[in-house]
Amino acid sequence: MRLLVVDDDELDRLAVRRCIQQSGIGARADEAQSAEEALACLAGAVYDCVLLDYYIPGEDSLALLRQIREAAPGTPVIVFTGRGDEDIAVELMKAGVADYLPKGSLAPERLAAGVRHALEVTRAARAREHAEAELRAEEARFRTLANAIPQLAWMADAEGQRYWGNQRWYDYTGAPAGGVASWREYHHPEHLDRVSTSFRRSVESETPWEETHPLRGRDGEFRWFLTRALPITGSDGDVTGWLGTSTDITDRLRADELRAEAEKLATVRTLAGGVAHEINNRMMVALGFSQFLLDDPAISEDRRRDVLQIQRAADRTASIARQLLSYTRQAVMQAGPVSLDAAIGELLPVVGRLLGDRRLVTRLQCPDAIWIDPGHLEQIVTNLVLNARDAMIDGGTLTLTTEAVTVPAERESAGRPLAPGSYGLLSIADTGNGMPPETVARIFEPFFTTKPVGQGTGLGLSVVEGLLDQSGGQVTVRSVPGMGTTFSIYFPLVPAPIDMPMPELEDRRHKFLAGATVLIVDDEPGVCEVAVRALEASGCRVLEASDGSAALDLIGRHGPPDLVLTDIMMTGIDGAELGRRIRDRWPGLPVLFMSGYSESDLRKAGALDGGATVLEKPLRPEALVDGIYSALRANGAAARPQPARQR
Repeated sequence: MRLLVVDDDELDRLAVRRCIQQSGIGARADEAQSAEEALACLAGAVYDCVLLDYYIPGEDSLALLRQIREAAPGTPVIVFTGRGDEDIAVELMKAGVADYLPKGSLAPERLAAGVRHALEVTRAARAREHAEAELRAEEARFRTLANAIPQLAWMADAEGQRYWGNQRWYDYTGAPAGGVASWREYHHPEHLDRVSTSFRRSVESETPWEETHPLRGRDGEFRWFLTRALPITGSDGDVTGWLGTSTDITDRLRADELRAEAEKLATVRTLAGGVAHEINNRMMVALGFSQFLLDDPAISEDRRRDVLQIQRAADRTASIARQLLSYTRQAVMQAGPVSLDAAIGELLPVVGRLLGDRRLVTRLQCPDAIWIDPGHLEQIVTNLVLNARDAMIDGGTLTLTTEAVTVPAERESAGRPLAPGSYGLLSIADTGNGMPPETVARIFEPFFTTKPVGQGTGLGLSVVEGLLDQSGGQVTVRSVPGMGTTFSIYFPLVPAPIDMPMPELEDRRHKFLAGATVLIVDDEPGVCEVAVRALEASGCRVLEASDGSAALDLIGRHGPPDLVLTDIMMTGIDGAELGRRIRDRWPGLPVLFMSGYSESDLRKAGALDGGATVLEKPLRPEALVDGIYSALRANGAAARPQPARQR
């Protein structure tokens, strides 16, 4: 132990020195006679304690005391004086001295006790300061960590009353300083009771808490959070508080919803492909044979009406299959340039029949061509017109307009960006009941309908959106309750003008097909029979095969026909594999596909490779003949005599 004795009196210093020696504290004492010497000693060495005479000539005792404490902060100072004065003692103790000893009663034991007490107090003070510094550092580290984590963090007392929140909590909620105490204000009112009750149960049972709930941000929008809280326990095991975090899970929930939607779509796609194949095969037979009956000049009028009802039912069933495929974005698309005005003009008789006694107003001002499958355009218009008709229960007016528009810069359309460019705009406006905003927000959801049970599938507008997605178009809707609804459909325009070919005359088509040989490959006998009768009636010679293997054998025995018309999904050698083998062995032989399956199934089978043409089942006889005719003309094939029909 090293002490510094500061006293101007030699005898007093000797007395103090003897007390130190006799006290047994084992201390070494340095001496200073003035303030200057004392400060010099403190500057050159470290002392455990300073023994300071209160009266030093020419010095302000309190000022000197402050200088010593500044020179040696934390070093205890014991003041001794030749006279006892309680006022001085109180003043010195307030100034921070460790002890006050009168010189008259100075004894080795008293000095030793004073030094030990001073050292003990100093050690305790230093330990306390160190602990406080560590606590401040720990709090700083905690604040840094709490503010660095992506979660909203908060603390509550043992009763669950929140008193602290990290910076992210304030940044998200926009609450003023100390606003964490009013955390209930930022919870959704529909969930507040549930969340409060759940947390209260955890506080009462002193068990960890977990809950999901919406929380309002500074922008007024609610996002979903997963909140967890753990009880903080003291050394005695009692809960002293709670530490909680709230993690934003909105994006994860949306991703889960999208994943669930994708899984649902995948299931529907699988189901839709199989259902569409079976329905379309059966409906092709029904449509084909009903058309053969209608073509019979001897059919009675009553029988004709019966057959037309069968044909309408078959058309409706086939339409449902197409809607399933369109909803799953899998309908086979045969897109090409189509004059918007011309296409809409051709549909006006159909629109008029759908509207019944409701008024139709048209303004067609877009002769430019759009790129779309004509069948898809018809389906889009039909679905929107049917919706408009059903909205005008007591009659009204449907206004159908077209125009060419230019979007100069990217803007939002139905929540998605509409790219700059030229569009053909089709608007379909009704004067019906209109829809509230919450209904408008959901109208494109699959299976959502406002119609009574049995009067709507909920697929119509989802089909419209799906078909437009395939064609690169978009649809927006504007509706006001009691004032009607307007659908605006944007179709990308074809950059260059298109020459629309005139339809060929019936006799010219018949002359071209006369003598042409077509090989039909399908494992459905009814479909084969419809195709055979339709093509033979158009002058073709027909060969039949029930699968790919039989077709290859037939071509090997009789030579290649002018064209092969094959179904795609068959057992054994399917249509896609048959097409590949024919291209390898007879490169110039055209192959035309037909299928009732979805586009994704056809792509998996490879049937759409190399720009293959696919006729979508069910086909009416005239549509089948048109497809054969177009394929032969495109291939430049010339009819040549072949053996008579063989099976």
